[in-house]
Amino acid sequence: MARNRDGAIAMIFALLAIPLIMVIGAATDYTRLEYFKTRLQATVDSAALSGAAVYSSSATSSNATTVAGNYLTANEALLPPHSGSITSSVSAAQVTTGNNQGYAVTVSATGKIVPSFMRILYATIPVSATAVAINPPVSINVDATDFNSDAGDTNTIWYYLVPSDGSTPNPSTFTSSQKIASNVGTNPSSFSIPASSSSTKVGFALQNTTGTNSGWYGCTQYEEASTPALTTYAQCYGHEQWFFSTLSPPSDYSGNVSGYTAVTQNCSLQTKLSSSAPANNTPPVTGSCFSSLPTDATFSCAELTNTYITYYWNDMGWYTDDKDYNDFEYTLSCSGSSTSNNATNVYLAQ
Repeated sequence: MARNRDGAIAMIFALLAIPLIMVIGAATDYTRLEYFKTRLQATVDSAALSGAAVYSSSATSSNATTVAGNYLTANEALLPPHSGSITSSVSAAQVTTGNNQGYAVTVSATGKIVPSFMRILYATIPVSATAVAINPPVSINVDATDFNSDAGDTNTIWYYLVPSDGSTPNPSTFTSSQKIASNVGTNPSSFSIPASSSSTKVGFALQNTTGTNSGWYGCTQYEEASTPALTTYAQCYGHEQWFFSTLSPPSDYSGNVSGYTAVTQNCSLQTKLSSSAPANNTPPVTGSCFSSLPTDATFSCAELTNTYITYYWNDMGWYTDDKDYNDFEYTLSCSGSSTSNNATNVYLAQ
């Protein structure tokens, strides 16, 4: 019987079947694990990006973590089958050193899958993923070498960071650091607006004060439309009106005249985009009003990558305003960490 070799192949195959099945099972479980990890990583990446997109200052860090956390919760059900709930952590912090400076949102998540063939060794297998998204810091560079204003009134340009609800700021809250330029006095050769992040919306306000820049002036179009209408220099001198790039129409009369009739069209602001610094400041259109503001009147640097934008304001002054949009003109661009005129969008650093 010791010399009998009948059935040896069957016995060897039986002995090898167990490890062979284990290898095939392990490969199957590994494939499931990698598929789950890929989907989990994609979800974590998107959650971090969504949070970083709204993280533009220290005041918005809480909102950033909430947005990222809500994205994870909403998309957990779309992940491949797994055991139990996904555990996660979300944090937001400003990074001020290294290559990835900016407003960073970090998202980590861990899920468990139940192996099919390897259950003899592991009841569950944990799968983790981490992502860090950066909203990079940028600056808005205002070209102050060619400020132009053809106005008998005093015109001053202010900037403001647009609140998340899109509301218009109260001019009384403006500080001297928000003043860009005026057609009275000396302006700086350049001005940089610290917009914090590429997703920060920036708006501009034109402050118009009648008759304080020259000996010739008239009432504004709004004062002439008031009830009763103002028609004499004495009645109109030194009155103030404001225009905001976030309002349509931009006018917000803040003077002491009651009963004026507000315009329903935009006769106050035009903008022009160009791929390089414009050689001249000629408004796109003159003598016309428009039904709405230009789409780029309020912008974020993420929307102005490699683009210059020129603002053309019309202060609606004199008895018959000429709507020439040359009462204040200026050009600006954005700069980020990579090139002189490039604002990087929110990106994944890890």
